Amino acid sequence: MTGLAIDNRISNILEKAQDDGISREEASVLLKIPLMSLETRVLMYTADQLSREMFKGKGENHFHIGINIEPCPYNCLFCSLARQTGIFTENIDFQPDQVVEWARQAEKGGADALNIMTGGSYAFEKLLEVGRLLKKSVKTPLVANTRDITRKEGEKLLEAGFVGAYHAVRLGEGRDT
Repeated sequence: MTGLAIDNRISNILEKAQDDGISREEASVLLKIPLMSLETRVLMYTADQLSREMFKGKGENHFHIGINIEPCPYNCLFCSLARQTGIFTENIDFQPDQVVEWARQAEKGGADALNIMTGGSYAFEKLLEVGRLLKKSVKTPLVANTRDITRKEGEKLLEAGFVGAYHAVRLGEGRDT
């Protein structure tokens, strides 16, 4: 790939990342790199290498189990369940025995955790019931992947057998959600 050169400022930030870590301002510079650029490819390569080194090549294998399908009224732009996509037109709650079967299959396959996923309007009490059922049925740690929750709801998830709740703060949070 003759003639290709990476921006010196980006190159310096990535070298620093491998040694001492980077500042908030430097991270901000990296967030502004054009997606389809050589710099983005080098950034991805660097991140991959640092991750593999830090975690000694170990990754987590989480098995995702959607316990319902719905045209979700929250309409988050990143989600295929959003009503506005028109992909899902009816509500379907999977039967508890089917969810347990999927969980056992995942456990047998070596899953490190089970991410139990719901649409945004799925009843929280029903999620707790599923957690209690799965806690009795499998040994694999349970992670809730549901709407935003309160601290009190988080405590209820723990009591029901979950070890945590997944939430990603996305670019565009509050605008796209």
